[in-house]
Amino acid sequence: MLATGCSGHAYKFLPVIGRVVCESLLGTLEPHLARKFAINRDNESKDSSRHRGEPPELDLEGLCTPFDLLPDDDA
Repeated sequence: MLATGCSGHAYKFLPVIGRVVCESLLGTLEPHLARKFAINRDNESKDSSRHRGEPPELDLEGLCTPFDLLPDDDA
């Protein structure tokens, strides 16, 4: 069993995911839910709600540099 919140964004789902993990470990998870969380499930649907097509190339010039993190002398 692998259960993770990844970057921490999913912490709000802990009560739901915790129940699913617990029932899975106890062998009481309903079969239709077990199939949804199976690592070898067929997943043909693509969620394009976050981006359309390929993600854009990262603009390295727009990233923060160590100089940007220095205290401002005007403060």
